[in-house]
Amino acid sequence: QQQQQQQQQQQRVGRQHGGRPMPPHAPLGQPPQSANQHSMGPSNNTAHGRVLWRGSIVKQSVHMCGVACLDGGLLSPDAPMAGFAAEPRFWPDQLHVNYRISIGDAVEQYAHCLPEQRAIRRLLPLNPEAGDLQQLQQFISYLNGKDRAGMVKLPPLREQGLGPRLVYLVVPKPHICEHLQVMWDGRAVMLLAVVVPQPGGAAACGAGAAPLGAVAGSYGHGHGTAHRHHGRS
Repeated sequence: QQQQQQQQQQQRVGRQHGGRPMPPHAPLGQPPQSANQHSMGPSNNTAHGRVLWRGSIVKQSVHMCGVACLDGGLLSPDAPMAGFAAEPRFWPDQLHVNYRISIGDAVEQYAHCLPEQRAIRRLLPLNPEAGDLQQLQQFISYLNGKDRAGMVKLPPLREQGLGPRLVYLVVPKPHICEHLQVMWDGRAVMLLAVVVPQPGGAAACGAGAAPLGAVAGSYGHGHGTAHRHHGRS
C-alpha cells in the first residue's frame, strides 16, 4: 500500500511538470546487487571515463537495466552549454522513470538554467556482458519510438541543502549532441542524463538566465521535437 501511495504521488508531481505517465513494461532482468557504489578506486576507471555512480533504471517499478554514470563528455569545459552542478549528488540506487517529456522541452530547460544549476552526465551499461547492454538498447528503442525523453524526479534533500531536481534521460543523436556540445562517436550505447532544478523549486531555472528562445530556440528549428505537447499516454 505504501508503494502504491508513492507511485500515486509521483504521478501527481509528473503531471504538474508536463510529463506523460510511463506505461507498464515487461521485466527485462534483475536489478544489480549492491548497485550504488560511491568509492572512487581504480576499478571505476573505464575506457569511457571515470565512473561517478552505479545504479539502475526502473520504469513503473520494473527493473530495466543497470547503468554506470560518467561525466558528460563535453567538447570543452568553456563551452556555452557546459554545466557545473556537482552531479550525481546523492542519487538513489534506482532512477525511477515514470514519465516522458518532449526532448525539446528537456533541452530548453537545460539551456535556460544557470551553469552552476545544471549538469549533463552519461549513462552506460553497468555490466554489458551480463545483459545490461541489451536491456539498455531496448529501453533506448522504446524512447526512440516515442520520440521523447524519460523523466526522473529527485526529491529535495534539505539536510544536504539540495532542492528538488529533474533528470531527463535523452537518447543521444548528432543534432542533440551538437546543440548540447557533448561528444558522442555515434556508436556507444548510452543515455544523456540532463539534470536541472525542478521548476518552482528553490533553485529553479531561469533566474538570471538567457531569455526564452535565445539559446534553445535554435534546437527546435527543423527537428520537430521542441514543441510543447504533453498529456497522458
